[in-house]
Amino acid sequence: MNHSPRKPRLSGNYAQLASDLRDAVRAAQSVGLSNAAAPNTNDCLLLYLPRWHGNKIKIAAFAAGIDAFRYDIQGRTGYVFPPPHNSDSGSQIKQAKAMRYVMVARGYDAGVFVHLP
Repeated sequence: MNHSPRKPRLSGNYAQLASDLRDAVRAAQSVGLSNAAAPNTNDCLLLYLPRWHGNKIKIAAFAAGIDAFRYDIQGRTGYVFPPPHNSDSGSQIKQAKAMRYVMVARGYDAGVFVHLP
């Protein structure tokens, strides 16, 4: 008997989101590390996905190798996706911008979330 847990299957928009997030992660990974000192921030990709199911968004993010967190901003629900690597702040903003660029090109309502400590 095989007792391994079943992976949830994604279809439709959620499968496309997972694919697009994988491409965004590849874009972020192609950004080189920065030696420049930058303020200590936590920069992430921010997507507005109205009427989407949060648990399926998180599954799509996990399938792409990253995490997702729900964030409510001024009456809008957004999802924050940290870049794939823990790096210095100068690289992290570049990675978040690279991820945003890919997602905007794919038609998503995307931005860069900057959390100052």
